[in-house]
Amino acid sequence: MKWYEMKTLNDTLNALQRKMFEYYMAYRSGRISQNEYLFKVRSIDKQIDRIELSVLRRLKFESS
Repeated sequence: MKWYEMKTLNDTLNALQRKMFEYYMAYRSGRISQNEYLFKVRSIDKQIDRIELSVLRRLKFESS
């Protein structure tokens, strides 16, 4: 995997994690409910999982 591909993926993961943290802080402050927080975070968590899984698969493929 090229360095710029890793940087792009890392930037994407960081942005998703920042968004999750924003939702968490909104939940903690009472601006959104627990259900709303969980609903919003679920899709972000799935996106993070897909990115991480694709990176692992690619690294495994490249190393074999």
